[in-house]
Amino acid sequence: MSNLLQDGAIWLAGQFQDHVPRSVVLRRQGQAVAELTGTVVMHEYEVVDEETGIVLTVLSYDWVFPAADYKVGGVQTSPLPYDRFEETLAGSSVVFEVMGLGKKPCSEWFDSSGIMLLVHSKKVG
Repeated sequence: MSNLLQDGAIWLAGQFQDHVPRSVVLRRQGQAVAELTGTVVMHEYEVVDEETGIVLTVLSYDWVFPAADYKVGGVQTSPLPYDRFEETLAGSSVVFEVMGLGKKPCSEWFDSSGIMLLVHSKKVG
């Protein structure tokens, strides 16, 4: 049984797909495995370096996708560090690599219903 928040998350996922889509190719271990449509926002995080204890500011490109669309071999899966998103902007290829943030995992739920997934990445090319 759905609730108001879950219905809202489903609606929001649809709005992202319809109004602010950016298409990327998901690559895992160098192989193109899926095409995803989502949105991206740059966000700064403070992360403590485990070796030195120094607080670092890390820039992340946080992608939001419907969780059901994140598939490898047709099976819904979780993002892994080193997955890559390739996007073409103004005729040029831009590559983002999935990464964890300190002790945080490389992805987390964007909503409390598990409808949308937030994936942390860095620009690598």
